[in-house]
Amino acid sequence: MSSNSVLPEKDLCDPDSEHQASLEQVAQIFGGSATAVFVEPKCDVIPARLRSAAGSDSAAEWELPWQVIGIECGAASQGLCAIVFQTEQQLAEFIRDNPALADTLVTNWLESNFVLWLRSDWMPKIVSFDSISWVSEGVIPVAAPGFELRHFVFRHGHVAAVQFDRLKWPGELATHFQIVLLQALFGHRYRRVGRRKAVLNELFWAHFLAKRMELVYHVQREAFFRPRQDTQELEQVAHEQLVQLTAQGLQQAAVLEPQQFPVSEINLPIIKRLVQQMKIAVAVNTSGEKDALLQFVAQCVEVRKDSDVTVAEFRLANAQYCQKKNLPPYPKSVFERQLPEVLRQKFGVAKSHDLRRTNHDGTEHCHRGFRGLMLCLEGKAAAPALSSQTGAAS
Repeated sequence: MSSNSVLPEKDLCDPDSEHQASLEQVAQIFGGSATAVFVEPKCDVIPARLRSAAGSDSAAEWELPWQVIGIECGAASQGLCAIVFQTEQQLAEFIRDNPALADTLVTNWLESNFVLWLRSDWMPKIVSFDSISWVSEGVIPVAAPGFELRHFVFRHGHVAAVQFDRLKWPGELATHFQIVLLQALFGHRYRRVGRRKAVLNELFWAHFLAKRMELVYHVQREAFFRPRQDTQELEQVAHEQLVQLTAQGLQQAAVLEPQQFPVSEINLPIIKRLVQQMKIAVAVNTSGEKDALLQFVAQCVEVRKDSDVTVAEFRLANAQYCQKKNLPPYPKSVFERQLPEVLRQKFGVAKSHDLRRTNHDGTEHCHRGFRGLMLCLEGKAAAPALSSQTGAAS
């Protein structure tokens, strides 16, 4: 920090001085783990957007004092970082997408900037997009001498600690941080192989494109899946479709970076190698059939004395559950052998052979099933609906 950004050293070091008391009061809202300093409000250690009162009519009427109290970001304050929002709505939307930050400290400056504070395991450099700024170094103004601290605290709370790669960012910030993070892991997205020639860093692009396409690769099924836009349920992606989507992703990157992107790298052999790399980048090991059945019973079956569920209804519900969760279901014969033992162990119930169901023609038939249980799908009781269905004899 430049020497003209703080008051003379004697004022800061005197424990009895009014200045020191002000600094300690500001540091206290951060749990005493942040470094508070006096700083000139126009000093270049403050992010540019926090140096003026532009954007707030009420703030424009307030004449800034010659020095304000700020908090040092980064190592000086144990990895303290901040995200600055221009509007309260931006802040609310970000917290909605990142509930781990719901109770963290939020201050505001000049009533036109909302500052959300956090600590992270990774601190990329300062960047701004769409009126949202990430700040990991420098000083952020927090208070002004002569004004009560409550005027600058939007919401009290402990500073949250989060993993950076778990944060969900809006718009261009998401792409920017994804690129920065992947380049930190795998190197620059383009590699120079001569004075004038560049090639793709295939490891980078495999991870980047797989993330953009929201792909997962199921090792046991040897297939790629991605969420459907309408239901968010996973659907399989055919190899030919994946090749086409990968080519489109590379073409879009070439349009965005025409001076850097090596267009000659958009060819079928390279695309096929990227697809192979994606298998490693987004690989997941799915549960086996037994694990899928246990998970289904744990999440979708409850005790209810006045209810019953047939084996056929169990089998239909399990198939729907496995399809939605992309889990492997048992074949019909194996499912019917395994279900009674699983239900006996969890609920202590035995199979009955006289559960009545009415067919479409109005006739009643007896079916095998279990009394005292109820199906609950999507958090709603499914037993009443299923009990009116026609069940195949089972």
